[in-house]
Amino acid sequence: MDRFNEQKDRIQQVLTDFQDGRRSNVAIVSEPFYGDGILLDQIEEMVYPRSIRLKASGLADGWPPETDKSIVIVQDLHHLYLRRIGGFEKINRFLDGISTSSDLFIITCNSFSWKYLDRVCNIKRLFPVVLELPSLTSSQIRDLLLSEYREDELNFEVAETPPGEKPCPVRLSKKEVLIKPLGKRFYRPSLEIQVRDVRDILPCIGKKVEMSSPRDLVFEKLARMSGGNPGVVEVLWRGAMEYPNVRADMLKEDSSGVDLDYDHSFILSIILSMGIIRRDGLAQIAGPVDEALYVLKDRGLITRDGDSCSIRMESFKKVVDHLKRNRLVS
Repeated sequence: MDRFNEQKDRIQQVLTDFQDGRRSNVAIVSEPFYGDGILLDQIEEMVYPRSIRLKASGLADGWPPETDKSIVIVQDLHHLYLRRIGGFEKINRFLDGISTSSDLFIITCNSFSWKYLDRVCNIKRLFPVVLELPSLTSSQIRDLLLSEYREDELNFEVAETPPGEKPCPVRLSKKEVLIKPLGKRFYRPSLEIQVRDVRDILPCIGKKVEMSSPRDLVFEKLARMSGGNPGVVEVLWRGAMEYPNVRADMLKEDSSGVDLDYDHSFILSIILSMGIIRRDGLAQIAGPVDEALYVLKDRGLITRDGDSCSIRMESFKKVVDHLKRNRLVS
């Protein structure tokens, strides 16, 4: 499944315009873990050999080296700044350079950093084309994940019970049936009754009985837990898989809230906005951070790989929701 067809069509129009003498720099904006590198790989194939691709973290003075290429691709633009005094020198040099260059620039940027940079630098003025990669719906998640399997390879078996709700012993569900000669699936209604005590039936009397596909329940829950972020979806999917069985109740939804003081929440917002950041970079922004990093890791909100910190993918949506509620990101 190629989920970037719409974005590539827009890029192709930009390239056509550029050949005709009309330049429109492009910003590809997405959440951390989204997988924008996949789209960038495909764009690089479209513009080869007219392009050069660089990582923002490798631009020592904030500007690409001299090159005879007319298309400059810069990955992770948010690594050109730090939220501290003097931390905008590289990003400002980069933006100033773009304003006087005749080259076409295609960049990727963390969506949380992009919104911040647009407030403080008016960055959109230099990128007329902004491609914001959207959250995936449950049906798009289904198509993305199932594209890697044969039609009859996985077995979706069980429907979930909402957290905190006592399971109803009577349930009308759908059973998947595969007609192999036709290579098609259909669903047949199935009434399931699990009664240990006749009193268990009483709470179900008068309730609306809804038909639900076990497969649909899995992908709806993946969409809910991930916020539609493809990278997070794939991590949750792997954790839920007991091949060839997939069960909604294997997806463990964390209903606990995030209880942090402002300083710890601020550091968490920096980690989210940078995608990945080293401890010394955080310290330049927020001062001593060891105690905060210990708390954030202990609560399962971040992961650490040596001196580098990033959001724990399984906690991504919970982190974003917490920071938005506290107006630390938008």
